[in-house]
Amino acid sequence: MRQQEIGPELRRGLDRFRAGNLLALRGADAAHAQDLVREEMLAVVNRAGVRVGKLGPCFAAAREFSRAARTKEGPAFVKAVELWLRKWTALGLDQTVLEDAVLACLDKYGKPVAVPAPKLKPPRRKRRNLTYQRAIQAGLAPAGANVERQVKEHEQATARSREVATIVRRVLGEHGLPGRDFVRYHAFALQVDRRHRRYGGKSLDTAVADLVDLAEAKDLDRRMLDALSREVLNLPLPDHKPD
Repeated sequence: MRQQEIGPELRRGLDRFRAGNLLALRGADAAHAQDLVREEMLAVVNRAGVRVGKLGPCFAAAREFSRAARTKEGPAFVKAVELWLRKWTALGLDQTVLEDAVLACLDKYGKPVAVPAPKLKPPRRKRRNLTYQRAIQAGLAPAGANVERQVKEHEQATARSREVATIVRRVLGEHGLPGRDFVRYHAFALQVDRRHRRYGGKSLDTAVADLVDLAEAKDLDRRMLDALSREVLNLPLPDHKPD
């Protein structure tokens, strides 16, 4: 599409900024400036009855204009707007719509007015980094909870995890694998132990075999997985099994 000459009204507006006028958007936050220019573009395209298929390019043009509005001034800003008009007209947008959007921004933000402040999000609540035992001591246990039983089960689970970690370190050393693999193999061993405490017989064999296949598919060593499974399954079961 051939570009027409820039309209006289826009030319007069740009001449003011060539002489040194500044947009109030100069130096504004990028996302906030985009939102403000998008609002002006949306009002213009609604008045002009722009087809839905052209809305995406119009908003893309608005984002690009907002970048020039907040980063350039004087002749550099005028040159950027002229190039912007030429580009988006060549890409099929209506030049009148583009000029009206620029004029709306120049009229609204080309005067010494304050840019509307961005809407501030409410501050995020800081999470309290409490261990389970400290939470119990602080009286944060659920209503009706058996605190003594929960504390005991928590202590048992912590001790069990230490036992499994000891097995993983020992088996890693026996197979000559680097310590950096500890986290992945420890996670696998904990899953085996969880199934050891939940299932038995053929159900346990099937569950562990599925775990080994899945872990091997994630590039873990099959020999290491088999050795870990045997060691963890030989651990004595705790007094309390999970429900």
